[in-house]
Amino acid sequence: MDRIELLAPVGSIESLHAAVQAGCDAVYLGYYAFGARSKASFDDDEIIEAINYAHLYGVKVYITVNTIIYEDEFTELIEAIDTLISYNADAFIIQDLGVLDYLNSVYQGIELHASTQMHIHNLEAAKVCKDNGVSRFVAAREMSLEEIKSIKEQLDIEVEVFVHGALCVSYSGQCLMSSVSHNRSGNRGECAQNCRLKYDLVRDDEVVKEQKYLLSTKDLFNLDNIDKIIEAGVDSIKIEGRLKRPEYVYEVVSAYRMAIDNHYAKTEYDYDTYHDRLLRIFNRQFTEGYLFNSDSVVNSDSNSHVGVEVGKVVIAKGKKLTIRLSGDLHIGDGLRIGNTGYQVNNMYVNNNLVKTAKANQIVTLTFAFEVDVKKNSSVLKTTDAFRLSEINQDVKKSLRKVDVTLNVVFVNNQQMSLVLTDGEFEVEVMSNSFVEKAQKTAIDTDRLVKQLSKFGSTIYNPVELNLTFEEGNTLPIKEVNELRRSATQQLDELRINKSKQVVKGGTELVAVPDISREITAVVANLEQLKICMQYKFDRIIVRDRVLTSIDDERIVYINPRVHHQGNYVDNSYIGELGGLSLSHILGSGSFFNVVNSKALNFLHRNKVAKVCLSEELSFRQIDNLITGYKDDYTYHPNTEVIVYNRKELMITKHCPVSHVFNTRKNCSLCDTQYYLQNDFKEKYPLLKEGDCLTKVLNIKVNNDLDKINRYQELGVNNFKLIFTIESAAEVLRVLQESKLIPRN
Repeated sequence: MDRIELLAPVGSIESLHAAVQAGCDAVYLGYYAFGARSKASFDDDEIIEAINYAHLYGVKVYITVNTIIYEDEFTELIEAIDTLISYNADAFIIQDLGVLDYLNSVYQGIELHASTQMHIHNLEAAKVCKDNGVSRFVAAREMSLEEIKSIKEQLDIEVEVFVHGALCVSYSGQCLMSSVSHNRSGNRGECAQNCRLKYDLVRDDEVVKEQKYLLSTKDLFNLDNIDKIIEAGVDSIKIEGRLKRPEYVYEVVSAYRMAIDNHYAKTEYDYDTYHDRLLRIFNRQFTEGYLFNSDSVVNSDSNSHVGVEVGKVVIAKGKKLTIRLSGDLHIGDGLRIGNTGYQVNNMYVNNNLVKTAKANQIVTLTFAFEVDVKKNSSVLKTTDAFRLSEINQDVKKSLRKVDVTLNVVFVNNQQMSLVLTDGEFEVEVMSNSFVEKAQKTAIDTDRLVKQLSKFGSTIYNPVELNLTFEEGNTLPIKEVNELRRSATQQLDELRINKSKQVVKGGTELVAVPDISREITAVVANLEQLKICMQYKFDRIIVRDRVLTSIDDERIVYINPRVHHQGNYVDNSYIGELGGLSLSHILGSGSFFNVVNSKALNFLHRNKVAKVCLSEELSFRQIDNLITGYKDDYTYHPNTEVIVYNRKELMITKHCPVSHVFNTRKNCSLCDTQYYLQNDFKEKYPLLKEGDCLTKVLNIKVNNDLDKINRYQELGVNNFKLIFTIESAAEVLRVLQESKLIPRN
């Protein structure tokens, strides 16, 4: 694409109007329950209205199907895709590997975008996407701009990058915290946002930092980095916020529209004004994020809108609050002082009731309750009523226009011709009557141009009118006006119905997997390995490549699921999509989020011998998956489930320990065991992974060793035990108590 795309979030029709009028190039929105923001989805009538409105303005509509899809939902999903194609949706944003494979195989001409939920963070994963029909991937928020630029230089694929809004602390698509604690899956658009809660940081049994928001991220902000992002070759910048109100969408889109346009025009704009507006509309403090290698992505003091300081408390007495202002204040504004919120319903300056007060004035507010704040406390504005009113007025005015050119022929003894074009589409309309010599008053050029330029409430702005004209002629003005109306209506229809030609009818390829029957152990260190080597495991997986040098043919390596470097080890297990570039893949990890037979078939076809199923599956869902696989593909799949582990709830580039102690990478603090402790005094162990990544483990151990027979009845062939923070003695106890695996 010639210019970078500005992609806006839409959670309602009102937000759509706001995004379009603010100047976005595309929007993304959800359809029913198949989007990763289940509370921000559109029904059929709404989505038709949304697509038609967006297309009228030349704005593309991308549909989010960025959740995992269970086996018994696939028929409904396919029906939804067919429906959305008929509604002229421009592209689909997807997470599920089965959805990717099916849509790529069966639909020709469909545009597929790989969601950030697909955890794409390296060149190899991007290549896998491109090879499987993906035209664009949404980069993991943990990728740096240098990494993205490198991919663009090596691979012809579009890259979409989040630049503003809420930031997940975990790698997207790799978080089970909400699923485990609240039975609300982040992979299903139902995240309970455990990361926004307060936690103690605990070392062994000692609390070293009390009740802080140790996982709550700041909001992304990259308004001042647009030049760098464009120059790096990014194709689309994405704003987060499908659950945000329309005013938020308008404010953010407007700011980034201005920054983009000024980049291409090589002009300056009022950065301070836009920055201030974005602070006011919503911020948890701002960060550039990992895109620019920021070390500060968490605001441990607040998990909600910080607002901007608007003054200091002078007097707080009874139900009255007196403030010395450092910024403007209006009736209807929202304030926060400490942990208490207030709304300005009345305001006095020098005992006079006012609607607006300016910086340096002293105002007195009265409330229906006692005010309990200290003198000199900061007063933060969290809602700017005046600006919200301005935004709503701007959206209603529908100021966005589409430039058009008119080519008109007005000559004697011919039908009047009007050709209207927007540069892409062109319509021609002819008058019913013929232009004839005027008996009384002829139409002059000024009158004709005036009538043809009356586009009024339409979206069109006439920027050029080319007129072939003969003097002394006339035509009923009613017909001139009707030509203009007819041309605009026809152009509307062409713009609204613009769509890609998508043809359904391809066929899926089928894998023929080999069946194995293995019990595997995954170990974190040498001590655990030594214990497991004493038992008859079929394989022992190690995370440390050094341990593969030990003389035991059962020992194999697992490539990490965060793999920015790309130095894979073949004949091993893989943890993320880039690993599919290997020649010999022994098995895949559970965070491929395999919950349907089509995802399972995709991995088998891509040389994955043994597929570990998602930990979010129930027994019934596993039964549906395996039965569905055999029904659709004839063969029995080679599946694996985890029967012992502390579930990995989150993997993050952010380290709560180094954040508390204000250290950098490789500080060695995590050589001691740390925990995050919740309000119930339950402790989540923290585990270092690779290059100072942090895994948050579950409070308790998941032990399903006694359920292996049940799994086997469902058709599962392989079983895995994963050890993380257990001591050698604990590993030994688990193996002895299970009596599942005999000693050597």
